[in-house]
Amino acid sequence: MADTAQYLTLGIDQELFGIDIRNVREILDMRPISKLPHAPNFLLGMIDVRGAGYPIVDLRTKLGLPRAEPTDATRIIILDVPVKGRTMGVGFVADRVFEVTGLDDDHTEAAPDVGGRWQSNYIAGIGRKGESFIVVFDLERLMEADDLPQLPAWQRKGPRDVSHQQATDAYDHLSDKHFNAIARFIETRVGIKLPQTKRTMVEGRLRKRVRALELAGLNAYGAHLFDKGGLEAETVHLIDCVTTNKTDFFREPSHFDFLREVAVPQLTQRHGGRPPQLKVWSAASSTGAEAYTAAMVLQDLVAAGKVARFSILGTDISTEVLREARTAIYPRAFVAPVPAAMQQRYLMRSRDPREDVVRVTPELRRTVHFERLNLMDESYPFDRDVDVIFCRNVLIYFDKPTQQAVLSRLASHLRPGGYLMLGHSESMAGSGVGPLRQVVPTIYQTASVAGTRSAA
Repeated sequence: MADTAQYLTLGIDQELFGIDIRNVREILDMRPISKLPHAPNFLLGMIDVRGAGYPIVDLRTKLGLPRAEPTDATRIIILDVPVKGRTMGVGFVADRVFEVTGLDDDHTEAAPDVGGRWQSNYIAGIGRKGESFIVVFDLERLMEADDLPQLPAWQRKGPRDVSHQQATDAYDHLSDKHFNAIARFIETRVGIKLPQTKRTMVEGRLRKRVRALELAGLNAYGAHLFDKGGLEAETVHLIDCVTTNKTDFFREPSHFDFLREVAVPQLTQRHGGRPPQLKVWSAASSTGAEAYTAAMVLQDLVAAGKVARFSILGTDISTEVLREARTAIYPRAFVAPVPAAMQQRYLMRSRDPREDVVRVTPELRRTVHFERLNLMDESYPFDRDVDVIFCRNVLIYFDKPTQQAVLSRLASHLRPGGYLMLGHSESMAGSGVGPLRQVVPTIYQTASVAGTRSAA
């Protein structure tokens, strides 16, 4: 039987490419990139992701294609890239991101000498999916040694060039035994796989727990968890460290247009033309931007008389991000995607002019409440008459059976005619889940009650 590997598929120009999912940390919407002086043409600059800096590579330029202006579909893929025996965090800009798909060895061929419009020396192989061909990147060749001198200096520093703490960290690693134990625990408890390519990322995130517990290093932390009985008390902190919590206001805005223009009118029709009372669930809410975005949209509809009232539930496995969500204080730059009129209605500026932050208004905060939830749990202790569930950009970290199980559980909480919205990189994940049918890409609906029509 042929081995099957999972690949994240993405579009560059008119071509379809694949990246081994084990190298993918997270997928971000396009955002401002800080330029670097004297950088090579393929290096767009740097971005900050939760306090860590990443160089951003333009894949079009790297492949020898002309640069293009970003669109709503443009994404930044944060990757662990193997380079000369070590792993480096790099962001790749892609025109589009599609889904995770499996390719087995029987349907993958060696890279041909194709010439053509883009460079072929970065190709690990060509996979076939139906009638389409997927060009699989060789990431190590894509970021080959000749590029290293041109990357930001902090990516190349050795222990003699860095601070004492960084030098200590450079020699402080988890043992194979402890890393594998953590990976097994996280996959069993949370459903997220941590392959060896994620090891550097995991070690970096766990160092703050080493310091918090005043331990000698990562090996002492591993021993604390698995040899000295510390795992139970540390579980919440461990999960907080290794889970990815990415969110933005009005991320994938077409979903909120659909909520306003299609879902609410359909639900109004189901209520005999009366403004409905809506329940919405943000099932991977992170720091709350998604839940508060939905609240802004629905509060506008309440003011217009199109919704009677609404309540929003936000859930996440990370207690740390839930605390931030309940506080609802954000940097001003973070709320830039919120339309100016909504910012005036629903956001308050700090009274201290030195603090460049805003806070969601108390009236809007009262419409949203947050609870901790592990999507891997066998059942969810919440209402089963929810109108709209958002579960976006989290399923990509699960394998296919786990995706199907989670979606089946979520679908059981939708009322007839309710909607489930997935991330653009997960558009096919809902296929084959019994009660769901796709109405538009990334949006699914349960069967409607008698006498009403589903969305077209």
